[in-house]
Amino acid sequence: PTSDRPIQHYEIQYRKQGVSSWTSVTRNPTTSQTTIRNVDKGSVYNVQVRVVSDIGSGQWRSATSQRTYRVPPQVSNIQITQRVSNRMINLTITWNQPTNDRPIQRYEVQYREQGVSSWTSVTPNPTTRQTTIRNVDKGSVYNYNVRVRGVSDVGSGKWGLESELYLMLDTDSGEVPLVICQEVLLVR
Repeated sequence: PTSDRPIQHYEIQYRKQGVSSWTSVTRNPTTSQTTIRNVDKGSVYNVQVRVVSDIGSGQWRSATSQRTYRVPPQVSNIQITQRVSNRMINLTITWNQPTNDRPIQRYEVQYREQGVSSWTSVTPNPTTRQTTIRNVDKGSVYNYNVRVRGVSDVGSGKWGLESELYLMLDTDSGEVPLVICQEVLLVR
């Protein structure tokens, strides 16, 4: 704004598209930007700004519209395949990429043995729809849960439905005669 009067503060108003009443926010003159918090993700908001000086308030600038972004939705179709080499099992996990209004930057993948409360994270975080957990062989019977979620610049999505993998390893031959893989909803 051009004026010979010092700016006391900026007044900002915003409203969700389709709502008639405005919500006001006041900012000091040292900043020309602000963050409006507690808005609904995936919604359109109208925002307008005006200057306030010691002689009064200026005109509202034309309202602009901005869509808020959502965190990524749940990944789906988590699949686990295994490969046995020298009696060690490598698990390859794949999943479907969720449709999102912001690009997925990476995925977080975690796994744990059935009955264990803590999760182990796969590092580094994969940027594609696939990762491998190496050398999971620690005995002859395995029951693993795996979960995956997408991460964008807006935040982390919800964990996808956990996939469960049951393996029974023949300790003499290193063969895996039984593999069952399914998405399951675990209620805790």
